Amino acid sequence: MTLKDRRDAILEGSARAAEAHKDLSLRSRLADGSGPVDVFRVIVEMRVECLFRPLNKLLGVFLRTPTNRGILVTTQRDLYVQRYTAAHELGHFLLNHEASFDDESQIGLAARDQSHSDLREVAADSFASEFLMPRWLIAAQVRRQKWSTQALKTPAVVYQLSLRLGVSYQAMCWALASHRAITLNEARGLAAIPPRKAKLDTVNQSLL
Repeated sequence: MTLKDRRDAILEGSARAAEAHKDLSLRSRLADGSGPVDVFRVIVEMRVECLFRPLNKLLGVFLRTPTNRGILVTTQRDLYVQRYTAAHELGHFLLNHEASFDDESQIGLAARDQSHSDLREVAADSFASEFLMPRWLIAAQVRRQKWSTQALKTPAVVYQLSLRLGVSYQAMCWALASHRAITLNEARGLAAIPPRKAKLDTVNQSLL
């Protein structure tokens, strides 16, 4: 896989996510930053069956048959991982991929600044990141909370933003970098900070 192949897969995934936002009128629904993208509601609206099961070593599964399609999401992880997993599997569906059985090596690539040898997984993960954390939704939250551009470089604000978008702290760090709100080096520095510390910083700020 060349760098161009990877870049094309990333662009394919993010472009399909943008199309989904438009097709579902999500941007108009959430233009005021009132909430996160409800990926489970979207899956229901698209008439794709979604089930939660205690999957053995897997985070999610996308199944496609000639007559049906469905998504399985693990019950053994927190809501943030479940939401990202569901978005990843929805990406497989909307990108017309074949069935996929996904573990930690395939989900969360964008959130960890990593890649994969299977370009379908790269595209599906790019879809998940862009679908849950589009630039316009981040901007809406920033306006709503009256945060400055500089504030996005602080762990406490990034942690608050991750909660409002319903994603993990690390995923939020890398999404900000992908949207060029912060640099890659700044994202690496923020992602290296344990979420617990970022949470404590948020609490301490609220007490000031």
